[in-house]
Amino acid sequence: AAAAGVLREGPGRTWDQLQKAVGALPQGRFVESRNGLRWLSHAEASLSNFLYSRGIEHRKGERYPKQFAEVSDAKYAIYDLHFKAKDGAWIDVEVWGDNPKGQQAEKYARRRGHKEEFNQGNQNFLGISHKSCYSDTVLTVLLAPYIGVVAPFRFDKPSDVAIPSTHWSN
Repeated sequence: AAAAGVLREGPGRTWDQLQKAVGALPQGRFVESRNGLRWLSHAEASLSNFLYSRGIEHRKGERYPKQFAEVSDAKYAIYDLHFKAKDGAWIDVEVWGDNPKGQQAEKYARRRGHKEEFNQGNQNFLGISHKSCYSDTVLTVLLAPYIGVVAPFRFDKPSDVAIPSTHWSN
């Protein structure tokens, strides 16, 4: 009954909101970051934790513009994450996987190429290797042009001070 009430509230609800409303625990391959968002990979959650710990506003990725279908064999694509730069611009982020011998490697390489081609003129686009997302030091350097050098200051647990923010979800 409670779930039905939530569903009747209207469109625009996310799966995360539904799970919280009915008290369901997150399941599957999602990784939760410190701010409660659920990501498709540890790398994305690590990047989210890095941004959260520094007070940088960010959100889950949104769909690419419709024009993406014109350069791709896919009907649509979704950015991994967006964060707000120090100048107020929203930066569109793709976290690239680096497993060329993994499953569907050819499809992934083709899709990545389409995304890179589509974003070629997008000054607010940033592609990050998934390996870079596991290092506070590397992310500090990569993101400095967008957010400056910000030391982590948001610590929710006593152990947070001793653990790099990129490992909070591990």
